[in-house]
Amino acid sequence: MIEQQPGMHAIVYDHQSSFQPDEWEIMRKLAQEWYVTGAGTLQIGLQGSHYRYALIKATLIYKEMFGFERELIVIFSPYKAFQARSIDAIDTLHSSILNKYQALRVERICSILISKDINIEVEIRKILRESKESQVIVPAFLQ
Repeated sequence: MIEQQPGMHAIVYDHQSSFQPDEWEIMRKLAQEWYVTGAGTLQIGLQGSHYRYALIKATLIYKEMFGFERELIVIFSPYKAFQARSIDAIDTLHSSILNKYQALRVERICSILISKDINIEVEIRKILRESKESQVIVPAFLQ
């Protein structure tokens, strides 16, 4: 088995201008521990909600700790108040990746949502409590 090293795929840099400076800083920090394999933007819904995303692959330590074999979706939500459609963005992105790449490329059970809502942890807990799916969404607050 080849051990994945942290870093950023060259194609990710093509999307740097799509990200806000604070989001790009998070991407750089992720690349110190994970391998960032892809990035881009996503528009969903009739109102055209815009999200930026990254795909990250676990290095050996995270593979061993959490059992991640596939890539994780990281969604950046630019809204000050949590929007339930941010969860839809994860689902939409997952579906578009399935259509574009291999069906088993992305981990379905776990995603990361980085939000500007200070109460993101509480909001995610509420949504997941009401959901019948067993999905794990790791919330993070972006100041």
